[in-house]
Amino acid sequence: MSQEERDLSAYLEGIAAAEDDSPGEEPPPEDSEAEPPAVQEDEEVGSFTLGKCNYCGREWGVTLEGAKGGGYPTQKTANAAATRVCDCPEAVENRKPEIGVAFAVTTGACRYCGQLQEVGPHPSQTAADETVTEVCSCPSARTARRIAEQIEDAQSRVNRLFGEGAEALGFKPIAGDGAIELLERVVELIARGPISSASLNIRGQCKAKFSITSKGKIKVSRSETRSCDLEAGE
Repeated sequence: MSQEERDLSAYLEGIAAAEDDSPGEEPPPEDSEAEPPAVQEDEEVGSFTLGKCNYCGREWGVTLEGAKGGGYPTQKTANAAATRVCDCPEAVENRKPEIGVAFAVTTGACRYCGQLQEVGPHPSQTAADETVTEVCSCPSARTARRIAEQIEDAQSRVNRLFGEGAEALGFKPIAGDGAIELLERVVELIARGPISSASLNIRGQCKAKFSITSKGKIKVSRSETRSCDLEAGE
């Protein structure tokens, strides 16, 4: 595979991962009780230009055409792009076969404000629109990106406290099919605004608590005979 093909594959994988991350819901209204933090005017969009293969962990430099600085909006999408170009056996084996298409669409529209931008060749108008939405600087697009990053960050802490990473903190991973998925869904609901806090008892194991801090961050707590709190940045 040529370098040009690798770059294009990385770019398409980033789009697919970003589509998987976003449930397609509108950001919460401005009068929501769980109003997201104020948007900073100097926000840098697209800062993730180094990703790790999800199989072997090898680092790859990746770029997203149309993004400020050429970076992906989240580390997860950058990692997906790196996985797409990695040549380790696992990545190659699990890579979806290339399908020949004419990449004729080069202009997309933000799905929030409708602003048009040139983003390079895309296989469909939907894909081009999604790329523009990822890099658009309108308030709604910026808020949506911030919420998506907040969800990803909090769900990572859920896995550290209740999933496989719990042992590093002196806890046992919780048992039960779908338990971790339920906790991750609670985090998403808090980030999007329908609820501001939650407390769940995991039968015979521990209690999980979720809340919003004064800085607008999602706090994830686990308590049993001992307790542990994790906030953003920890």
